[in-house]
Amino acid sequence: MQWRNHKHGWGAITIALHWLVALTVFGLFGLGLWMTSLDYYDPWYRQGPDLHRSIGVVLLFAILIRIGWRLLSTTPAAHPNHQRWEITAAHIAH
Repeated sequence: MQWRNHKHGWGAITIALHWLVALTVFGLFGLGLWMTSLDYYDPWYRQGPDLHRSIGVVLLFAILIRIGWRLLSTTPAAHPNHQRWEITAAHIAH
């Protein structure tokens, strides 16, 4: 696997950034959902939001790096078997 994107596929850096952001978003969702069940006297009642904000700031920087990498890297060509509407839907989703 190559580090950078090429015309036939995504590179390792793009894939790693994608999964880092995706897993962090799901983790933050779970953490936020868990925090709603805490009562006032739980020690995590005050630590949970701080952790949530800290991870959120790191996620913001990861997203900015991902956007920058996306702008500087080439995009693989669409698969020849894809229909035009699938390609359009993929562009709209992104």
